Amino acid sequence: LIKLQDESRNGEGRFKRKNLPLQNSSEFLDRPGPKEDPMLVTLFSDASICGETGCVGWAAWAKCDRGTARGDGVLKRQTIDSSVAEAMAVVNGLTIAFQGKLIERGDVIIVQTDNNAVLGVLNGTARRVVKKAEKQRRQISYSQLHEEVLKRSEEIDEIARAYAELVYDLALTVRWRHCKGHRGLEDRRAAVNSYCDERARERMREARKDYKSLRISRIGKKPGLQLSDLGRPA
Repeated sequence: LIKLQDESRNGEGRFKRKNLPLQNSSEFLDRPGPKEDPMLVTLFSDASICGETGCVGWAAWAKCDRGTARGDGVLKRQTIDSSVAEAMAVVNGLTIAFQGKLIERGDVIIVQTDNNAVLGVLNGTARRVVKKAEKQRRQISYSQLHEEVLKRSEEIDEIARAYAELVYDLALTVRWRHCKGHRGLEDRRAAVNSYCDERARERMREARKDYKSLRISRIGKKPGLQLSDLGRPA
């Protein structure tokens, strides 16, 4: 069982459980239980989207008594869904924290995000629906929009699986806290959130520039950058 604690509203923890298939019962029984005094690891992450090209930049910052880790990059999969992009940023943030040896088995991860919808994506409960207003705004056919909606739902399932496996493999407890965005240097949380936002924007601009250059040089061909950038620890 994965234990997810949502502290985004009124500071009250609400637990959601998700069953994962096991190869055999002994696999679960042989796993050590939670630590008596687990390490608290704080993780900030953010993503920036170009609505025109779908290019996404991400950044993450993690800190605990073991040290600090930072990372940023460009998602290989284009998307205009902000919640999907933010969820990918969380998974990548967990990965760089693990690779930086900040996360160990049984730790408690406090994820601070300015997008409350991210939790639904990572839990796999979020779903996209066809909206008439979006169809009219974008002036595309119903079938085109329906195909996009199905693709977004498949992306959510993929991200949720990667996240669940990562949390399960490391026996992590994840707590969620909402961090109001775009507050500059008002306090430490705001400063770190602003840092991630700025780095994600920089990487998005770089990706957008490269994308447009690639599109010009490959007229009539479909550009690359199609694969998911979901990180997994080795």
